[in-house]
Order: sequence, then structure tokens, then C-alpha cells
Amino acid sequence: MDNELILAENEDGEVVGVVGIDVQQLSRKALNADRLGRYSEELDDRPLLSSLAVRPDYRRRGIAVSLCKEADKTAKRWGYSEVVLKVEANNSKARNLYRRLGYRVVGTDKEAERPVISGGLRFVQTTQVAMRKSLTLPPLDTVATAGAATLAAYYASNTFPAELAQAKELVAAGRVEQLIELVRSVASSL
Repeated sequence: MDNELILAENEDGEVVGVVGIDVQQLSRKALNADRLGRYSEELDDRPLLSSLAVRPDYRRRGIAVSLCKEADKTAKRWGYSEVVLKVEANNSKARNLYRRLGYRVVGTDKEAERPVISGGLRFVQTTQVAMRKSLTLPPLDTVATAGAATLAAYYASNTFPAELAQAKELVAAGRVEQLIELVRSVASSL
């Protein structure tokens, strides 16, 4: 099976970020073979993003995004059209990052475990969500939002051409208060 560890280094050659990607036998809901009943769901080889970590003093610099994009390129190079990952359900910062990168929740594993090192290694129960990202198509909700915005803009340009021209002028002039009033006026007429 394919696997790769992708590193980010600073100018001194110190590792400041890391992500792993490896091919696993996973279901569409990204559950491992040993977590499924024998005949409950078809398994396929799928690239699994894992162990994303960025040194605290290097966070919020785009390193995690760059690492994930490199993992996407690796999965594409291996011939895959999707990447999956698992993240703890209560890790909202990581889930938000993955969502911005195009991942969407496809399953929940309420029987997952995570390691804890405290006087030795032990495993504690946790809930993980499985997330999937297509490497060929944007997420459906993104397409729907863009489509709705396009239709709204088309409607506005045909229904309120003078107001749209005025709005463009207000934006260019940085006149926010007047723009808000114009939007309220148009909205009240709908």
C-alpha cells in the first residue's frame, strides 16, 4: 500500500509541520474493515489523511493548508479521486479547517479510540467523524451556494438595474452606510 509522510520545514531546516497520507481499506463512510460486519459494506482502497500537526509557534501561517494540499497532490499522483480523514468530533478547529479545504462529513464512529499517555499508554473511547473530499469536484453545498448567488445576481441585474449600478458606485467609493440603506430599500421592495 502507498504511504507518505509530508514535512514542512522552517528556514533553519527544523520540522514545523507534518501530515501523513496512506492507503487503507475503508468503507464509503471511512470505517476500517475491522469495524464493520463481514458483509455490511463494500471496502475499497482509499487514501487516508492523518496526523496533521503544526508546531504551535508556526500556526496560522497556512502551513496546515499547504500540507493538506500536498497530500491531495500525492493522492492524485497515486491515481485516486478522493481523500478521507478521521477527526475527533469535538475538535472544532480541525473540522473547520478541513471543511474550508473541501472535506464534508460522511460518517460518525462513536466507538473510536484515541491514545492517551499518562503513566503509560492507554486508549480511551472517543467519537470521530469521517470526512471525505473529492479531488475532482467541488463540494455540492459550495456549488449550490455559488449557483444561488449567480441566480440572485442575475435576478437583481434584471429587476433592479439602476440600484445595482448605484451599489457598484457606493462600493467603489467606500460608502458603506449608503450601501446598507440601498440594500435595505431593495429588500423591502421584494
